[in-house]
Amino acid sequence: MNRFLSRFSILALLLTGLAHPLPQASAESTNYYDLLQGDYWFLLDNGDRRRGHLLRIDDQGIELREDRGITRFIALDRIQQIHFPGAEVEEMAGELLAAENFPEARSALRALTLQRELFLPWLTDEQLWPFREFVSLLLHLEEPDEAIATVETLRPFLDDPAELQQLDEQILLAQFQRGNHEYVREEALEHVARNGPYANSMLGYYLLVHQHLGQHEYEEALWLALQPILFSHQIIPDWLPEIYTQALQAALAIEDDFQVLTLFVEMEERGLQWPTGSAYDALREQALEKLRAWQAEQEKQAARNESEEEESVEELATENNQSPEQDLNLPLETVRRLLR
Repeated sequence: MNRFLSRFSILALLLTGLAHPLPQASAESTNYYDLLQGDYWFLLDNGDRRRGHLLRIDDQGIELREDRGITRFIALDRIQQIHFPGAEVEEMAGELLAAENFPEARSALRALTLQRELFLPWLTDEQLWPFREFVSLLLHLEEPDEAIATVETLRPFLDDPAELQQLDEQILLAQFQRGNHEYVREEALEHVARNGPYANSMLGYYLLVHQHLGQHEYEEALWLALQPILFSHQIIPDWLPEIYTQALQAALAIEDDFQVLTLFVEMEERGLQWPTGSAYDALREQALEKLRAWQAEQEKQAARNESEEEESVEELATENNQSPEQDLNLPLETVRRLLR
């Protein structure tokens, strides 16, 4: 959809409350709303610039109070570009996100999106960033209803296929957080069928593996998780670290130590960031215990080899009732780094 051809009809919907409006301002973000007060700048189609306090906006145009109390009406079809007051709130929102102060960041971003939502047809790509960050943050905080409302408000004004695909994935993740299992399964299967294991996002695989794990279908979960892992060595798609942890969880459940150690060390080798959270921390500790046990066994084996130089590794394995079928051959430098 061309956002400019349809901007007046969509704006009319926004103004009448039919296009999933964002929540109204609340007490938690009052300070941010105060900071957003000030003069707007409008660039018009004839090159003129108009500055003033915004009095009202409707489906016909805007009304400004300019210097010396002059009131001016500007038709919507004359507006080319808008400059908003409150640039410091944008800076604060970025700093809050960087500091992982997510509740305050949510308040700042909510204020920015509410300030701009009625002007969406005229926003530049740079001016849209509060909407994108707000959706991501809401999903991080597991607030799917507001995330869906924000996506549906933003969607008509975007036409880039990659961005629209990202919005679709955010809707899918929000429905997952809502617990809409049947919808999620159908959409995840379609996502996998459409993109396969070579795409830039593995969200479909992640959601399907999650369902297998929830139903204690660990072998199916491991088999499915290994597909994007095996086919993604040239790229690092979104959700790949989470899928590694899912594969680890499944391998631990079926006591496949070979897969546990291989996956755990491979994550480090590929430089994948371990996901954050208590459940992930516990899973990592389990994998570390397996790695410590393997390292201890390797040290014992080395000691035995030194004292019994004439015996082969195969004979030692037979004596100790061990099978040499699977040789992990883990990179020692990576193992030492993990065990520090």
